[in-house]
Amino acid sequence: MKQYLRSSALILATALAFAACKKESKSDGMFPPADSTNSKLILSNLFGGTQTLTPVQTFEVKAGDTQVVRTAMNTKLSFYKNSFKDKNGNIIISGQIVLKVIEMYNSGHVVANRSSTVSFGRPMTSAGQIYIKAYRGGQEVFANVYGLGFNTVATSQNPPFQLFYGSKINPDSTVTWAVAPNGLGTISSAAFTDTSVVPNVSLYQFDSCRNFNWVGGHYYYDLSGQLLTNAHITVKDTFGLNKTNTQLFVVFPSINGVSYMQLYDTAMHTWSLSPNYEIPTNMQVHFVSLSLVKGLYYYDEHKFVNITYGYSDTLRPQPKTLPDVLTALSNL
Repeated sequence: MKQYLRSSALILATALAFAACKKESKSDGMFPPADSTNSKLILSNLFGGTQTLTPVQTFEVKAGDTQVVRTAMNTKLSFYKNSFKDKNGNIIISGQIVLKVIEMYNSGHVVANRSSTVSFGRPMTSAGQIYIKAYRGGQEVFANVYGLGFNTVATSQNPPFQLFYGSKINPDSTVTWAVAPNGLGTISSAAFTDTSVVPNVSLYQFDSCRNFNWVGGHYYYDLSGQLLTNAHITVKDTFGLNKTNTQLFVVFPSINGVSYMQLYDTAMHTWSLSPNYEIPTNMQVHFVSLSLVKGLYYYDEHKFVNITYGYSDTLRPQPKTLPDVLTALSNL
């Protein structure tokens, strides 16, 4: 049995990893992600289909001006006179900026975009996340500082929340998160009512975002004194499902959280969690299996599972149309 203990090694790893990802990578999270191996390409095609659940939204703003953008789900983006910079770090003060935005508020949105709400294995409660890129004259530009407000109604989660930046630069190309350095505008302790729009919108507001790409409002779920366990999910099928064409997610409905299973036993066709990703016993979760084989989708889920120590279960994915998969994800 294992209980959660905060370790200085974890804190150091967090700091080092954030330092590594703070500089935005031009290869991280392109539209769609550019994978270089066959197995990654299959999974990119899988999620290229499911990403249609959260269409890319396009906006245009003028560099050097103070402007507000509101998305389809009432996410608020606030841009200042010094919000954009070029690849050399020079502030851009003129010209039109084209924004591409995907917003993800619920677990289905997160799974559809091959994202998560975990930071170095720790689950987090989530107020929402976005993926955002900016371009000027067809060239990518970067964030200097801007504001981001998540619509509180979209998740019904309680504060506080911290600003996190995400990255897909890891062995399995799934988005994981690192907390932004503490500072003014990176913590939201209470909802803010935006009265500049009718009807008014309640937001969890962050005023000092300094990265584009994956940006989220999350908070570490308290694991103090909780018994943690691995979980083992065997996938039974006759379709040739394996780690090259399948991904298995763990959804935490009570905290609007998503994790995923990293380890796969080829002989037993069983998925399990890496040690740092173990989950609390007595917590209710959904297990979700997504696959793509020769252009066909396969899906199964077990919902509202009460986790016990050493939990094991079996999923039996069946062929589904993409609309079937999108409907199932919408109902997570």
